[in-house]
Formats: sequence, structure tokens, C-alpha cells
Amino acid sequence: MTSCNFSCCNSEMVYLTEMHKITILQMIGYGERTRTRAEVVRLFQEKYPELPPISQDIMGG
Repeated sequence: MTSCNFSCCNSEMVYLTEMHKITILQMIGYGERTRTRAEVVRLFQEKYPELPPISQDIMGG
């Protein structure tokens, strides 16, 4: 299974539910169809505009 290196998936970002974390992993993709962090940040913000934005700067990896 792919490990999520986005710090939004760590416990410090408690506003994200397990569903949000799974959505982020799905947005990242796998293999040759992997999205960049900037793309994932943009897609997540478009899907969940009511949540505080996740930032590329705080994403580990």
C-alpha cells in the first residue's frame, strides 16, 4: 500500500477525517499516473472548499 507523505495525513491536521485522507491518497494516484503535490492541493481545495487549505509547504517527503 502507498504511504501518504502529506503532513495533512498526520495527526496534527485533525480537521481531516479518514475519508479526506483516503481521498488525498486517491488523488495522488500510483505508478505512472501519480499527480504532483501542487495538483493534489488544487484538486483537494476544489473538492472541499469549506475546509482550510492544505499546503505543499507542510507536506513531507
